[in-house]
Amino acid sequence: MKAAAVTLRTLLQGTDRYEIPLYQRPYVWESRPGEPESDRLGPFWEDVKETTDAYLERARLVRQVGGDEEKVAPMTPHFFGAVVIDLPSKSGEVTTQEVIDGQQRLTTTLLLLAAATRLSEQRGMHMPATRLRRLWKQDDELELRGLAQFKLTPTRQDQAAFLAVMDDAEASRVEGHNITRAYDFFVEQLESWVDEAPEGSERELFDALRVTLYEHLMFADIRLEAGDNAQGIFESLNAQGEKLLAMDLVKNEVFRRAKRFTIDLDALDRDEWSRRFADPWWRGQVRQGRYFRPAAELFLMHWLIDQHGRDISATALYVEFQALARTEMESVDATNTFVRRFLADADRYRALQDLPHNTAERRFLDRLKRLDITVMYPVVLRLWRWKDEGRITREGMLTAFAALESYLFRRFVVVPNAGKNYNYIVIGLLRALGTALEPVQDPIAALVSYLRASDDKTRMWPSDDVFIAKLSTQSFYRSYTNRRDLFLLEVIERRMTSASRKTEQIEVPAGLTIEHVVPQSWQEHWPLPETGDEEASERASRARQERIHRLGNLSLVTKNLNPAMGKDPWESKREQLLKFSNLQLNADLVTNPLYAAGFDEDSIDERGDRLARLLVDEWPGPWHDAWPATK
Repeated sequence: MKAAAVTLRTLLQGTDRYEIPLYQRPYVWESRPGEPESDRLGPFWEDVKETTDAYLERARLVRQVGGDEEKVAPMTPHFFGAVVIDLPSKSGEVTTQEVIDGQQRLTTTLLLLAAATRLSEQRGMHMPATRLRRLWKQDDELELRGLAQFKLTPTRQDQAAFLAVMDDAEASRVEGHNITRAYDFFVEQLESWVDEAPEGSERELFDALRVTLYEHLMFADIRLEAGDNAQGIFESLNAQGEKLLAMDLVKNEVFRRAKRFTIDLDALDRDEWSRRFADPWWRGQVRQGRYFRPAAELFLMHWLIDQHGRDISATALYVEFQALARTEMESVDATNTFVRRFLADADRYRALQDLPHNTAERRFLDRLKRLDITVMYPVVLRLWRWKDEGRITREGMLTAFAALESYLFRRFVVVPNAGKNYNYIVIGLLRALGTALEPVQDPIAALVSYLRASDDKTRMWPSDDVFIAKLSTQSFYRSYTNRRDLFLLEVIERRMTSASRKTEQIEVPAGLTIEHVVPQSWQEHWPLPETGDEEASERASRARQERIHRLGNLSLVTKNLNPAMGKDPWESKREQLLKFSNLQLNADLVTNPLYAAGFDEDSIDERGDRLARLLVDEWPGPWHDAWPATK
């Protein structure tokens, strides 16, 4: 490689055109005031403005000393960063060169140049406008059209937005696109800067801006030579930085290997890759455990775990993909098969986020998210693929999901810190199912068999007796993180409502809160019976206090009703629930003859056991006949 410090005039002179390769990511720079780690456009503009202001100040000092340049310190240029350029190829009068690195800053520079040119024209400064235009647009004499008339061609997903703003085509603007927003940002900043200048100084200001952009903004221009691997250099420059997602490097790997077999890269990008991954959803942040990661990274991690059948570090996604691609992309047919499989699974993963409401699949996935156990997605993805391929039926897939849901939800109630072993369980399940490409003879039975296989605490699938005992006797209220106690009560409400209406399509109202039937501060309005025996009274007080947060003493109410009832005695609370609540949990409370005379410790025990059995019905135990028979 050869490197040199060059001005914008040198970099953008003549008929050179810079092209962003297909394997690079789209334009992502944004203005984010107040977010220094994410704001790229704000500092870029400040650098330009400060350098121009420095040029104006030096010009003022030169005038003060009678125009003698040597009496004033020379202008210090601003270094804008590096661009790495591949070997040129000439077509007609235009020389095309691929930008291996630095496309974000180079694209940003051309957007600034176009905005500055237009503002110069609008303010009647035609000479600076003409000079600036030469930096970003080819000469009219070349009679070029479309993107060819500009000195940069962005990657495919940015081309429409780039063409619209550079061609000043208002009707074609792609609103909301990062390219459009960046251009508008520079228009706004330039207008404010000029409007705030002293009256009569516009000519000097535009001349200074033109000279600054021409002469005093420097790039490190790094040119590749014959034998240099352009995509490999791109990969090396970006693999350790935070600028690229692992998925961007995966694209680089796929296209590099596809190129060896003369596969049409334009068609692959246009019809397959960008059609999917240009969707902003893939770059959005999604929570898994304690961390937020882009959706594309989570898909890649889940997919690689499924493909390899072993745990994959979130910091080694690209390396693991590269190892897989090396073994599976060895011919044209193998490459096409591998890419189709990868893209099909990406489609499945994306579709999981938009499943219709009130389906068994959607409810299962929503519950995984509610408990923050989406770590199970490699298993989900594999089973879903096999269903689509006809290897298992939808009924079989739903049976597997139901068994997995029962296993996970019973465990989180019974097993302390159940989540610590999830990664281990996922790998065990994948291996029990077979491989990503070849299932065992009966994968659903194999999954159930694996879940049943151990009764120790690290992998146990709790039995009905263990599950009921834990639910009905533990301090249930706020025993779980992320208000999972509220979730379990919502599941009970849904089950009771479903039974009363003879339908599965039930939506529990949002915004409910937990209400203690016997209030937490019960002494004033819920006194214990007088016994005349101090020790008996203490035992009775302890017995009540032990039950205050148990399942049998909890219900759901709206946020408005909760404070209204407060510490009211049972008669008053029962009347308000009867009058204002439509929930089945409360209908059971107020109409059950067992509670007509009062609600006490025995009532809590009886109700807790009964509600726990509803959750047993929701999540059948390991030996229920809902599951396939296993050895």
